[in-house]
Amino acid sequence: MTRVLVLGAQGLLGHHTAIALREAGYDVVRGGRRPETATDFRLIDFDSAASMRRALVGVAIVVSSIEDPDTRFEREVLDNGGLFLSQATIPAPARRSLSVRATRDAGGSVILNAGLSGVGGLVARDLLERHPDADLLELGYIISTGGSGGLAGVSYVHRLLTGQASLNAVTRRFPAPFGLLACFDLSGNDEIWLSPQMLAGRVVRPCLSVAEPWLRNFLLFSNRWGFLARLPKAMFTAGVRLKRMTKTLTREPMRVRVAAYRGAELLEASGIDADGDYHSTVQSTVVFVSELLKRAPGALPRGVCNVEDVLRLGDVSNELAKDGFVVRPLNAS
Repeated sequence: MTRVLVLGAQGLLGHHTAIALREAGYDVVRGGRRPETATDFRLIDFDSAASMRRALVGVAIVVSSIEDPDTRFEREVLDNGGLFLSQATIPAPARRSLSVRATRDAGGSVILNAGLSGVGGLVARDLLERHPDADLLELGYIISTGGSGGLAGVSYVHRLLTGQASLNAVTRRFPAPFGLLACFDLSGNDEIWLSPQMLAGRVVRPCLSVAEPWLRNFLLFSNRWGFLARLPKAMFTAGVRLKRMTKTLTREPMRVRVAAYRGAELLEASGIDADGDYHSTVQSTVVFVSELLKRAPGALPRGVCNVEDVLRLGDVSNELAKDGFVVRPLNAS
């Protein structure tokens, strides 16, 4: 039986990822930093290379939900071999540092952006293959306060929205039930949402909206009057630490817009339907793990890359559809 190591398995996302991978037929080992007596658990000291190497013994792939600014486990895999799939939102500076390290004879493969963002990357690649003359890709996501997302996810949203003095507000069409929504244009943000290799110099325009009208209007008002960048992190994270481990993940509608442009001309737009922030991440991760493990040893590129660098939408579309992901044409605007 193929062994999978799940890092962050003591947190909500990692816990449910481990369950889903076990249900899919994998021998799952749960890794974490707090001692446990469970037989499927490995205590890992991220400050000890020896501890991380021991955790990798017999493991076919590592799946991680941990956002570690020092990317210690990722570096261990790059240096000593293995396959690592990240669900975490790694900050752009850490990603760049990791990529520089990977250019020095990488021994392993670190693949970023598992989850709904990875599905968005696959759809973006699919659009570019149909429209190679596109010079701009637009990627829009909707966040919701009603999801299972924890502290790391909320902190990430705070980082996105408050990293600039002010943001441009634009209106874009998302799949039902949302339709036209006001969004924040995050073009000036330093985060990496799509593979640089796939973009090949094209411009990417990330957009972010909020499902709840009251919160969306509050953020738009704050931005209009110059307050958005000054909103404290505590305002975003209040109450998040109180979330308990739950047996089920929320299924709020998650919707993504991916569009290809040439100049100001919209060439084509696709919408992605999914259910639940963490639920969609767990389900897509299981699909990605299955597809990655089908690859022959040595077939995956060594170093750091995104899901869309190694997979194609056609590879996983049928399995994603079974888990409730729907990719469909999106009307203009």
